[in-house]
Amino acid sequence: GVLRMASASVVTVFAVAVLGGVTVKLGNAPWTVVAHWTLAMMLLGMLAAAVVRTGAMGGAGARAQQAPRTFVRSAYLAAGAAFLTVAMGGLTANFPFAAVACTTFPFCGPNPDAPASAVHIQLTHRTIAILLALYLVWLAATAGRHLTGPTIKRALHVAVALVLLQIVIAASMVLLHMPPELRSLHEATGVAIWLATFTLAYLARIAAGLGPLGEGRPALSPTPSPRAGGATRPMVEVGS
Repeated sequence: GVLRMASASVVTVFAVAVLGGVTVKLGNAPWTVVAHWTLAMMLLGMLAAAVVRTGAMGGAGARAQQAPRTFVRSAYLAAGAAFLTVAMGGLTANFPFAAVACTTFPFCGPNPDAPASAVHIQLTHRTIAILLALYLVWLAATAGRHLTGPTIKRALHVAVALVLLQIVIAASMVLLHMPPELRSLHEATGVAIWLATFTLAYLARIAAGLGPLGEGRPALSPTPSPRAGGATRPMVEVGS
């Protein structure tokens, strides 16, 4: 599973490079920038999956723990919302006037120089981001107690902490009139949120027995039984 995902990442690297050239050729048109941005996010997700499959980033620990399949679906929903938020963030940053369409936080004091479309783009980005934050906090409060072991709980707490930090950064960025340092930090934190939520979902998938190539935790293997003169019996899996 590691080689397959790593090979897909190599192919995606070339696709990102080609799309980057197209973006520059078209004068950084908003739609090309967003497409380039989202493809880069997909590449990071592939690399994270490859790393988890090696056992790093909690991959080994998740195999010894358990998570309900309902939590897996919830975690993938959070990852999808994070991906959409990052994509909308790229559109907000590159669509004319969208980045400065709102002059207040959390409510949008519209910039009179910004067109209505720019205001709608930033409001959509803000709405999805706030819903993601509320959803992750709710997930940590309600579903966290059904998880066994520290690995997935830690991943969930990291995702919650990052999304709350992002709200603070976004508020500071708007109220301080978009300083470049905070804009870069806002983008970097958005990427971290996507990676954190995707990794959370992938670890939960493994803990639920739905791991790479349908593996999950190690398969049961026969072991000799002393009572049957060498006959085999299934070995009980640890934690079952």
